[in-house]
Amino acid sequence: MVAAARQLPFEHIPCVAHMLQRTITVCLEDSSFDTALAKCRKIVGHFKHSPASTEELHQQQTALGQAREPLVQDVTTIWNSTLSMISRYLRNQEAVNATLARQKHNLATLTNLECDKLQKLEVVLEPCKYVTELLGGETYVSCSVVLPALCHLNHIMDPSDEDPGYMIKFKATFSKDLDKCKATINNRWLKVATALDPRFKDLKSLHKNERAEKRDLLFLNPQRMSQQQRRASSCCVLQTPTPTRRSRGL
Repeated sequence: MVAAARQLPFEHIPCVAHMLQRTITVCLEDSSFDTALAKCRKIVGHFKHSPASTEELHQQQTALGQAREPLVQDVTTIWNSTLSMISRYLRNQEAVNATLARQKHNLATLTNLECDKLQKLEVVLEPCKYVTELLGGETYVSCSVVLPALCHLNHIMDPSDEDPGYMIKFKATFSKDLDKCKATINNRWLKVATALDPRFKDLKSLHKNERAEKRDLLFLNPQRMSQQQRRASSCCVLQTPTPTRRSRGL
C-alpha cells in the first residue's frame, strides 16, 4: 500500500491526531505522575468492581448536592480515558474520600500534593483533547486547522514561572516530541490551507518571515501557482468549515 501510494499523483498528509496521541503517551510514560495515577486507578477500580461501594458513592454524591455519576477507569494506551478518569475523580474527590472513610480497605489515598499534580496534568491535557477532537472532525476538512492548533499547543506548553519542576519536564518532553513529529508532516500544503482559511488570515501560526511570502503567492500573484496548487487551493476554500467561537481562539 505504501509503494502504491508513492505512485499516485497526490501528496500525503499524515494523521496529526494520531501524532498527538503518540506525543502524549510518550510524556505520560516518562513523567512524575506515575504514583498519583496508579493510586487513582486503584481507587477507581475499587468502586468499579463493587456495586455496593458504587451505591455508597452515589449516596455521598447526593448528600453533597452533586450529580450521581460513576468513576471512570482509564485504558493506559488511550490518553483521553486517562484525562476522563482524572477529571471525574477530582470532581468527586470529596464524595470518594467520604465513602472510603466509612469502609474497610487497604487502599492508599492520594495526598494533597498528588491531587495537585493531577489537577495540573488535567489543565494541560484539556487543550490536547480539544485539538484532537477538532482534527478528528468528519464533517469538514481539517487541514487548515492543523498549524494553528499545533501553534496553540506549543503556547500551552510554554513553561511558566509558577510551574513546578515536574511540569517543566512534562512540557519540555511534550514540545520536543511534538516538534520532532511536526518535521514529518506536509508543512507546505498545510501552510497553503491555513493561508486560504479566512479564520486564520493573519497567519499567526506561521513564522513572520513566511507570512508575506504566502500572501504574495496565494493572493497577489496567483499566476505563480501551478495548476495543481490552484486546484488544491480551490478545494481548501470550498470545503472550509463554518467558523466557530472556539476555533477563532486558536
